[in-house]
Amino acid sequence: KYNATRFEKYGFKDLKKVEDVILELKYAQDTLAELKKGLAKKISQTKLKGVKSSLDNALNNAIIIGPYKILIHRIDGTEINMLRSISDELKSKLNSSCAVLLGGNLDDKPVFVLNLSEDLVKKGLNAVNIIKSVSSIVEGSGGGRPGFAQAGGKSSEKLDLSLKEALSIIEKEIKK
Repeated sequence: KYNATRFEKYGFKDLKKVEDVILELKYAQDTLAELKKGLAKKISQTKLKGVKSSLDNALNNAIIIGPYKILIHRIDGTEINMLRSISDELKSKLNSSCAVLLGGNLDDKPVFVLNLSEDLVKKGLNAVNIIKSVSSIVEGSGGGRPGFAQAGGKSSEKLDLSLKEALSIIEKEIKK
């Protein structure tokens, strides 16, 4: 419980009123936390809509190597979970036989996701190996599973170089 004399110096004479104020403050804190969570979700959804609408150009710029489509695109300021969602959507729009690598700076740190179609995995491509090679350029590392991997790094100034190198790494793997 609360020490009544401690609160009396602040003008509270009735301990019951102090407890009521504390309960109201806790309720207000919980309400603000819920509002913050809801706003963060709405902001994320709005960002996702904006990013998705700009991806049609990216789809048109997919590089074709034999029967495979390689899409490498930079999206800055996007959380890794959102990049994952976008890569899933792009992969489904490209249908099959594709690799989707998305990279960008998030809080001045490079982040990547790589999503491979099942046929590329069966061909022997491994998203983990590729993402580790790409992220090593930006002094980072990553992990995942053969069809999907994600990574982060330290050197944001090397992001464009790493995305450029990613194409040659993927192309080399496809031509094996």
